[in-house]
Amino acid sequence: MDQAPVTATLSAAYDDDFLLWTQEQAASLRHARPNGFDWENIAEELESLGRADRREIKTNMRAVVLHVLKCAHQPEKHKGQWESSIIEHRRRAVDLQMESPSLKPFLAAEFSAIYDTARERAAAEMGKPIDTMPRHSAYSLETLLTPGWLPGPANAEDDDT
Repeated sequence: MDQAPVTATLSAAYDDDFLLWTQEQAASLRHARPNGFDWENIAEELESLGRADRREIKTNMRAVVLHVLKCAHQPEKHKGQWESSIIEHRRRAVDLQMESPSLKPFLAAEFSAIYDTARERAAAEMGKPIDTMPRHSAYSLETLLTPGWLPGPANAEDDDT
C-alpha cells in the first residue's frame, strides 16, 4: 500500500493549521498503542503545543487591548511605545492565526475574558477605579486585528462591535 498520499495529507494539515494538527495527532496517538512508547504522555505533550499557542494568542491580545485602553483613556500620557506595543502584539496574534486558523474561533470565544483582564490591568496601571473603564470593548476583535489601525482619543468611545 502506498503511504505517499496519506503522508502528503498529514503534512498539509501540519502546514495549514498547526494547532488542529497537534490535536488530531494527539487523538491518533491515543488510539494506537504499540508496545514501547508512552503514547498517552506523547499525546499529552502534542496537545500542550496547541495549548501554548492558545496561551500565546491570548497574551498578545491582552497586550493589544491594554494599550488601546491606555491610549484612549489616558491621552495626556499617550506614548509611542503603547502604539508600538499594539503593532507588535497584533502582528504576533495575526501570525499565530495564519499558522493555526483554528485559533480564530478560539480567540473570538475568549475575547470577552481577554478584554476583562486587560480592562482590570489598564485601570490599575492608570490608577483609576475599574468602574471608570468601559465594561465592554469599544472595538471589535476584527478592528483590533486590522493592520495599521491605531486608537485615538477622539474615537475612544466609538462602538464598532
